[in-house]
Amino acid sequence: MLRVDPRIAGLYAELDDYVTAYPPHAVARAEAFAVGTAFFPVGAGLWWPGTPLAERPIALIAHVFDEASYRFALGAGEGSERVAGNRTWAGLRRVLALADADIADCFLTNALMGIKVGPATGAVRAGICYRAQCAAYLARQLEVVRPRLVVTLGSHALQVLRQAVPALADAWDGFATMAAIDAASPPRHIVRGVTLSGDCVADVAVLRHPCTWTNAPRRGCSGRGLAADAEILRRARAPAADGARDLRYGAE
Repeated sequence: MLRVDPRIAGLYAELDDYVTAYPPHAVARAEAFAVGTAFFPVGAGLWWPGTPLAERPIALIAHVFDEASYRFALGAGEGSERVAGNRTWAGLRRVLALADADIADCFLTNALMGIKVGPATGAVRAGICYRAQCAAYLARQLEVVRPRLVVTLGSHALQVLRQAVPALADAWDGFATMAAIDAASPPRHIVRGVTLSGDCVADVAVLRHPCTWTNAPRRGCSGRGLAADAEILRRARAPAADGARDLRYGAE
């Protein structure tokens, strides 16, 4: 383990206590810890190099780490953000910049632990036990990190978050895809005042996965898709207009 924030080191040490049922031929256990920026658990989930975990950070939750980025991060001794053509990082860096959000103020993790075998994109064929273990471990991460804002990147991450946080179990019912969430009226990209654990309350926002912003973004061309999600993130970062902290869909 590299020298990282002790809270992240503690989470990494607990990983094998939570997640054991990796589905064969679908997800492999991450066997090494990468130098540089990479989504947890392959990396520390913090900006490279040596950025401490912020107090009440923004938690960005993606889907799962892929084989190509994993091999590069380990072999080159650099973070996955330096992978040439990595659409996740290309989209994420641009949207954070447009929303005036500092990546050093973020904790980056995945909803599913381990390394996705095969193509980088697409759903993971995994059993109920593995997904339940990952959801429990995601809940543990949120308990330790104590974010002020949780942002899911894509519908796969959202489904695991809903399983991890009981207060979100009924949120987005009937909205199984990002297309359905995008088309909802009133808008349903932001939920305010969600109890994550104990006294930790955060807002939750739903964005598309970054690779879609540079591939097939919503609302037409790439620039408009990026700007639309950046605006959702900007509004999610701002306090609720009336200061209410009850679970509700926030005004967008």
